[in-house]
Amino acid sequence: MKSKNPNQKRRWIILLSIVGFIVLAPFSSYAISYQPQTQAKTAYGNATQKNGYYEFLSTLSTVGIIFYPGGLVNPIAYAGFAESLSIASESSVFVTQPLWNLAITDINAASTIIQENNNIDVWFIGGHSLGGSSAAFYAIDHLDQIDGVFFLASYTTSDADFSQTSMPILSITGSHDDILDLETYQAAQVYLSPFTTSFIIEGGNHSQFGDYGFQRGDGIADVTLNEQMSETITTLTTWLMLINLVE
Repeated sequence: MKSKNPNQKRRWIILLSIVGFIVLAPFSSYAISYQPQTQAKTAYGNATQKNGYYEFLSTLSTVGIIFYPGGLVNPIAYAGFAESLSIASESSVFVTQPLWNLAITDINAASTIIQENNNIDVWFIGGHSLGGSSAAFYAIDHLDQIDGVFFLASYTTSDADFSQTSMPILSITGSHDDILDLETYQAAQVYLSPFTTSFIIEGGNHSQFGDYGFQRGDGIADVTLNEQMSETITTLTTWLMLINLVE
């Protein structure tokens, strides 16, 4: 009896492992992802679903805001935030829906949104946590298209260095955020542009930048979800208005 080729056996093991990963990854990602709560689900009912993103369109403005969701958070969890931001800023808001709920898997998602909405003249991009860092990667490679970048409990890195640019940047954090690595966050300040505004929501935490429940390891917020979202939206809307006035 001929013995099996060990290299052939190894290749089969690798192949089966890859197939297993492809088949199971979507299910395991959903299982460990944070899911939208009631408020977000209700708001999502008012959104328009597109290919790879959903949107809240405004006919009052030619300003577009692209939002990249936090890592392993179902993007629908940001629907309440996106809808309220669209109303408050009179802008169209687009939320990307990346593979496996990881914005880093589709950094160029903004390109599709921009191409499909050529009636919009001014574009802002940002996101929550890992989504903010992913949005920064897109912005640094498209400085001619993006008019401002915002971070919610997030930061940029040396691979998206805005320090030599004139990019308007807004950074919003919560004082009770125990997910954000403050040491890394502070070290990353050198990569921000000279036109950066920072704002701290007193009593806010990491989880309440979206509506997906309490994130493991986070601090306990001293403000409600609605209060933190309202303050975030007010700060963002004021910043957007000031940038538009300057430009």
